[in-house]
Amino acid sequence: VKTSVAVVIPAKNEADTIGAVLEAVRHHEDFVDELVVVDDHSNDDTATVAGHHGARLVNLIGPSGKGEAMTAGLSAATSEIVVFLEDYTSRNPAAIWRGLIAPNAMADMPGMTDPARQDLNDVDYDAYLANRRTFDDPQIVRVERGGMVRLRVINASSATNYTLDLGALSATVIAVDGRPVAPFSASRIPLAIAQRVDLRFPIPSTGVFPVTALREGAFERSGIVLATPGAWVPKTSGRASAKGPIVGYDFERSLHAAHPLAARAAGVRVDLRLTGLMGRYVWGIDGQSFPMDSSKIPPALVNVRRGDRVVVTFTNQTSMSHPMHLHGHAFQVTALNGVPVAGAMRDTVMVPTLRSVRIAFDANNPGTWMLHCHNAWHLQAGMATTVKYAG
Repeated sequence: VKTSVAVVIPAKNEADTIGAVLEAVRHHEDFVDELVVVDDHSNDDTATVAGHHGARLVNLIGPSGKGEAMTAGLSAATSEIVVFLEDYTSRNPAAIWRGLIAPNAMADMPGMTDPARQDLNDVDYDAYLANRRTFDDPQIVRVERGGMVRLRVINASSATNYTLDLGALSATVIAVDGRPVAPFSASRIPLAIAQRVDLRFPIPSTGVFPVTALREGAFERSGIVLATPGAWVPKTSGRASAKGPIVGYDFERSLHAAHPLAARAAGVRVDLRLTGLMGRYVWGIDGQSFPMDSSKIPPALVNVRRGDRVVVTFTNQTSMSHPMHLHGHAFQVTALNGVPVAGAMRDTVMVPTLRSVRIAFDANNPGTWMLHCHNAWHLQAGMATTVKYAG
């Protein structure tokens, strides 16, 4: 079965840049099957330029924001069933932030870096959504008995990890973070913040098949419902009977890249310590916090030259896990807690508390690129650095 890939780009008043972005995507047209631009009520020529470059347009009636634009684009994409996971709050993010940075010395006392007492969730959100819906009114996707389903799940949450539970279904995992892996079977799939997974599975019989996303360390869940034509769909509770599992290494150990990096010696090796204290809500890398509210970029901790094979080891010294995300490159996971693996090609990898992950990538995209924790609150607190090319 041919892999099908859709690229969705939300845009608002991007007439000056959308053409270059679309041409860059076109350079990968060997694996991009569909290109969708969502025009979020622009008052310039964004839609016209996008149309001239061959994109399919979705025009929003009024200003909606990036989240709504992404949801509209994913709904319009025809390549597969897409599930877009989000954590939602009606509270002002500034008020949440003030609560997080308020002093809490108890959380920094000895023992708080004990894995048995690790911190799992910074923020309790108002709702956990799948394609902008809860299980009070879930999306119901009609599927044919005996048909083959391709499901892509995107964890777009700001601060929530999940475990996908397919219930009675067993899927073949075929890609993570948009990169193919050696296929293997799974029915429970952990998904850290910013990670994506592609699954393929048959519908074995007539009936109803909820696909749920369990919040890590909590009872809340969201998801969609697959149902064969005419099947009655009972209500699925938004609370599970048990807390969602802690996202660890087990799934990552099972992943092997279909197209791994070629073997070669490392030209650059960097060790990065993920540091911070939950109580004072101070997060950083090597004890330094990146100033997200400043235009001044601090010195890069990863300095490379074009053509280098770069090896980075993340060591998590904190009581929380951190999904580390690299812009502009794909990397291969090459060791988990010091044990070598021929892992997946990714752009986001989870580093559990008091554990390490080693990655490798080729420096083939010159510029200055962010390398950061994709938990939005940790990023705001400064757990970030840059990868900088010489010259």
